[in-house]
Amino acid sequence: HRNVLKHGQTIIFSTGPKIPTASLRGLALSWVEQHTLTQGLIRAVLRPDTIAYLTYTDSAGRFQLDDVPPGQYVVYAVNDANSNRVRDPREAYDSAVVTLDSSATTTLWTFVHDTTGPRIRQSEPIDSVSFRVTFTVPLATTGLPDTATVHVFQLPDSTPVAVARVLSPAANDSLVSRERTVTDSIRRAADTTKKAEVKDTMARKAAPPRPLRPPAPPPPSPGHPGAAPQAPDSMVIKLLATRPIPADKLVVRMGAPLKPATKYFVRITGATNLSGVRTDAVAVLTIPVPKKVPTDTTKAPAKTPADTTKHQ
Repeated sequence: HRNVLKHGQTIIFSTGPKIPTASLRGLALSWVEQHTLTQGLIRAVLRPDTIAYLTYTDSAGRFQLDDVPPGQYVVYAVNDANSNRVRDPREAYDSAVVTLDSSATTTLWTFVHDTTGPRIRQSEPIDSVSFRVTFTVPLATTGLPDTATVHVFQLPDSTPVAVARVLSPAANDSLVSRERTVTDSIRRAADTTKKAEVKDTMARKAAPPRPLRPPAPPPPSPGHPGAAPQAPDSMVIKLLATRPIPADKLVVRMGAPLKPATKYFVRITGATNLSGVRTDAVAVLTIPVPKKVPTDTTKAPAKTPADTTKHQ
């Protein structure tokens, strides 16, 4: 029973069992997309029952269930795209077992749980010694393919070609940046024709003072129609940084330059998705013929215009 008193006070009493007072709180994150899960469905199932306590995450990805019985729960966070309040096969989700006494907190990292292993969607050359492989799903963040599981064969004779390194896109970008920095440093050191800049020793007049501008109006408060998006929660940023970002790409660096106008057969054994499903992925890499810059040798040299100001 519930009685409402004056000044908004509420008294709740029951003639049946004791009213539960336990509280379950948490945060739901979209792991692959690297942001919080807003309006995500939360299902807390008390073992051994099958009936779930339901709620939704707020705009910051947080959720809270109050006045629930203590016990052991299986808590699900679901990206309920069709709003049917159940977990469908292709909807991202995560689950955790939580033992609830008086209060408990949990963090859930949602992702699509694929039942088939990764396949290669595309393979394309990056430069003369490396190529990029794109998979159909993100790969597991541990046990990534390496030189022992990535095999490359030159076609049509299936001649094995040595693989030097297998890198994630982020690691490859960092390596390329370091290589470019070293190359630029060597080039600057070898450039002996560069002259030091001439310093301007001439006295300069002080610039006139700028006119004062009226102070800008204060920003609108959060929730106002004109308010700017709020900065990401620092706790969420730190939490996302505790786990590697799943990627659906790999960069393979060869021990020798890839030959133009040549095809290579690529086999990656034991490629694993985020659900732990392993498979062997294969693809054919085609190295195109380098494009030649056309040179127009038929164009006659430009004629110098006659000087019409010169008197005969």
